[in-house]
Amino acid sequence: MRILRPEEVDKWPGPRELTPEELREAYALAKASFTAEDLQRCMEVEEGVPMEDFLEELEEVQQKANFGEPLFHLRALKLMVYQVVILPVVVIYVVHEEKPLVFLKSVKLLS
Repeated sequence: MRILRPEEVDKWPGPRELTPEELREAYALAKASFTAEDLQRCMEVEEGVPMEDFLEELEEVQQKANFGEPLFHLRALKLMVYQVVILPVVVIYVVHEEKPLVFLKSVKLLS
């Protein structure tokens, strides 16, 4: 198994269920590949995105039943990963299936 960075992927794979061994391997690989540079990139704030407008539109869109496109399912964790495009931003977020939890995975500005 190999962990790919988003810029290395030309299309998202379809959802599939991982075996417990594959899941452990994926977590280990992801943890080992996470660098200080990755952390720094997560902490940077990009200028030019009006966050108030974005959040307002995100809340409006969230009221609709079909919010975002499902990317893949992390069945063992009971999480579903979604992607939504609200121009000029692409958001990848994760929703817990049983608890009222939503995690923002990434927010990227389209260039």
